[in-house]
Formats: sequence, C-alpha cells, structure tokens
Amino acid sequence: IKQASLTFTGLNHIVIKTSEYETIGYVYQKRTYHKILITGKVLKNGTQTPVDTYPVFSGFTAKELPQMISLLQQFPKAIQRDISEIDASRGDANPYQISMNMNDGYRVIADSRTIANKIKYYPAIVSQVKKKGVIDLEVGAFWRAYSSAEKSSNDWFCKVCFLKANRVCYTDN
Repeated sequence: IKQASLTFTGLNHIVIKTSEYETIGYVYQKRTYHKILITGKVLKNGTQTPVDTYPVFSGFTAKELPQMISLLQQFPKAIQRDISEIDASRGDANPYQISMNMNDGYRVIADSRTIANKIKYYPAIVSQVKKKGVIDLEVGAFWRAYSSAEKSSNDWFCKVCFLKANRVCYTDN
C-alpha cells in the first residue's frame, strides 16, 4: 500500500481510501511468477502464469533489480509496453550487458549504463528494417538479421504459459 487515508462521516461511518504501488514487471522464482512493484519489492504471492503484460526480469541480483526498474521508468511508455523480457545477459565479457525481447519480434542488446539514453533510437531503427533481428545498442546503434541459430521472439510460444519466448521457457521445466 502506497498511501491510506481515513475519513469519518457522521457518527458511525468511516471511509478508507488506499492507493497501491504500481506493478512494473514479474520475476520467475521457484516455478512461479512474482509481481515486482515500482519500488523494487518482489511480492511473495505468485501465479503460475503472468496475468498482465508486464516484462519478465531475469538474471538480476537483488541489488541490480531496483536499478533496472529505475532505468525502465526512463524509457518512453510505448517502448515500456513493447518489452516482454529483460535479461541480465552479461555477454561478451560485459557485466552490464542486458538483452530485451520485444513483443514486436525484435531483440535489443544493450549496456545497462547507457540504455536509458539510447533506447530512443529503437523506433527509428525498427521503422527502417524489413526483417526481424537484433538491434545492438551497446556501442553505437545498429541492426542485424537473426542468424540461423537465433529465433525471433514471435516464432515460438511456450506451451505452458503461452508467452512469446526466444528460448526455452522456464515454465516448461
């Protein structure tokens, strides 16, 4: 609960108003999806499948998760809604590397230290390409088609949770 107020009306009426912290995403733990609040708090109660279209965060430590949430809040709302998964991929010897699978079939590879400034180029890059692929924002900004070993996130749906995924879904285990 973010805020609560009590108002007394008459002798025997009480009005209670509450507001909750906004949900920003999910984290998958112990075969259950747990909501993450905008404050970074992960709720204890979870569900077998996500009920909303928030992104699923994976690979982030307890210290990194609030930092990534803060970065996500700096993204334009339209781009926030287009993210299906954010992974702390830490690839190519870059401990700050993240990858984001987008609902429109693209994958964004970026450095968490610079993504807040570079994500604004995403719509322009997508509008100029005719084929799904990887948009690399780590150093500069460029696009490449998916290799034969890679899949578009639109090519595969998990048979358990029905979410788009580009690799084995955790719910298949």
